[in-house]
Amino acid sequence: MAKFTAIWALFLVSTVAAASSPDCADVVDNMIDCLDFVVKGSAQTKPTKSCCDGMKTVVAASPKCLCEALEEAIDGGYDVNMTRADGLPAACSLKVPSSNCPGTYLPTSF
Repeated sequence: MAKFTAIWALFLVSTVAAASSPDCADVVDNMIDCLDFVVKGSAQTKPTKSCCDGMKTVVAASPKCLCEALEEAIDGGYDVNMTRADGLPAACSLKVPSSNCPGTYLPTSF
């Protein structure tokens, strides 16, 4: 799993930095611990504290960065469990406006 996480980090560093606004570059560092929860086949029953802490930081900075990070992961071929991705804010006890990802194929809670 460590190798997979390292590949994920390298992918997001290159794609988010290139395709996103500078404010979203921090998503990579803050949301990396959420990957193990949202990929299909994950055995985790809930997100880790570090995932939720990272997500809180990202939401406070710019909730749109959640959309960009998830979209880049999907575009990069990662098999994301959309039900888990959609439930991640609630699983972390966060309220994220449903209009943050208009016009995308991403969950409505992001």
